[in-house]
Amino acid sequence: AQWREEREQRGAEMRERMQQFMDEQIQNAPDKATQDRLATIGANGQAMMDMFQQIRDAQTDEERDALRDEMRTLGESTRALVTEQQDVLMRQSLSASGVTDPKAQDAAMQSLRQTMEGPFFRGPMAWGGGGPGGPGGGSFWGGDRGRGPRGGDSQRGQ
Repeated sequence: AQWREEREQRGAEMRERMQQFMDEQIQNAPDKATQDRLATIGANGQAMMDMFQQIRDAQTDEERDALRDEMRTLGESTRALVTEQQDVLMRQSLSASGVTDPKAQDAAMQSLRQTMEGPFFRGPMAWGGGGPGGPGGGSFWGGDRGRGPRGGDSQRGQ
């Protein structure tokens, strides 16, 4: 019971941090399109956290499978929006650095994406050997390192 309560408290804290972060990003967004994109990303994140709880509460494997399918679809659309936002931010950064030609920006962005797929940006090398967030670290959202939607190993069940 105590473990469940702690897990729920961590979940509520993560929701609050995520909402605060997204609210700040939306407030500082340069245009309506960015505000809308960020609002959708935030809403999708909240919906996915709700689905994690629904999966935990589901009574049958069929219910869990249907929720996982819905989460997968929502995750794919959210990932597309996140990639679009990344592109906007990279283009802004490149422009600020003097790279204003769209084709040069595209080439730089492609090179950066390829570089970031390497072992120093993904996998154990990026984690400093201690898992996501590094030794004693934690996720971007500030939760316990390695904690997933079920309050345990985020890779469990995959």
